[in-house]
Amino acid sequence: MHYKELIKEINEKYNSNKWDTSNLDKIYFNTINIWNEFDKVTKNKVYNMVVFLNKWKCRIPKKESLKQINSALINKDVTKFFVKLKNENLITVDLNDPKIICMIKDVFNLFSLKEVGRRKLGSTATSKIMHIINPELFIMLDEAIRKKWGCNDLDEGYINFMFRMQIEAKELIKSFSKENNIEDVKKIEREICKLCHDDMRHLTKLIDEYNYSITR
Repeated sequence: MHYKELIKEINEKYNSNKWDTSNLDKIYFNTINIWNEFDKVTKNKVYNMVVFLNKWKCRIPKKESLKQINSALINKDVTKFFVKLKNENLITVDLNDPKIICMIKDVFNLFSLKEVGRRKLGSTATSKIMHIINPELFIMLDEAIRKKWGCNDLDEGYINFMFRMQIEAKELIKSFSKENNIEDVKKIEREICKLCHDDMRHLTKLIDEYNYSITR
């Protein structure tokens, strides 16, 4: 995707007032830094995250999911995986590395455990929790976006989606770099975010907003 296509689609939606994410984004930016210290995760923080995710239309049943999410967040494997992936981002992560693939799948499955053949936490909510914890790496998706990109709602579907989004992200960076003679990837990300109203966003969030826009 050319970076101008992303900017055009997002700005058209903002200018037409078809969405207003300003208040949610303020909560979002205050939330993403909470999960860096897993030893300090509390039930109250998990509850607040569930409330926030439901504002993102996740429809997570609070009573049924709080225990599961809390258990997943304090799980030693989850903590270990997130620590190992902490410095990874969507553009540079090696998605051909079997170890990284296994870690991402294991995290995904620990959040979306099934009960009597039914997932207790859907893949939409799972991807959003993963994004909140590491917004540089994990990208959100919902049912409409999954169908658009031909990905199922299992762990391999999420990996497939990440592969596709990494290609899109690299094309965004490449097209901007070529036209603006800038090599620094972080600087390019900030400049693209500025052109989409806010340099506090992450590129993964902008791509999610683009995906949301073209599937509605």
